[in-house]
Amino acid sequence: MLSDSRVEPLCLLDLDDLDYLEAMVGVGRSPVELPKSWKKSDLQRVAFCTCAKDESPVPRRASRVTDAGDKMMTAIKTRLP
Repeated sequence: MLSDSRVEPLCLLDLDDLDYLEAMVGVGRSPVELPKSWKKSDLQRVAFCTCAKDESPVPRRASRVTDAGDKMMTAIKTRLP
């Protein structure tokens, strides 16, 4: 099944890689093309996140994460004396 010509090389991503991929998708990058270009690059042996940061620096966290953090801080501030 994985030997079909439509199947790209498999990629192993950790949580940091997924967070960075999500942030890159949030600024308009393709979630399919990014791992493909990583696997075809000279940096295929380093972590995806490291390669992606060299190619396209974006905010460290996805907007979903920063928005949740902002909501949490607002909720905390309303409860402080």
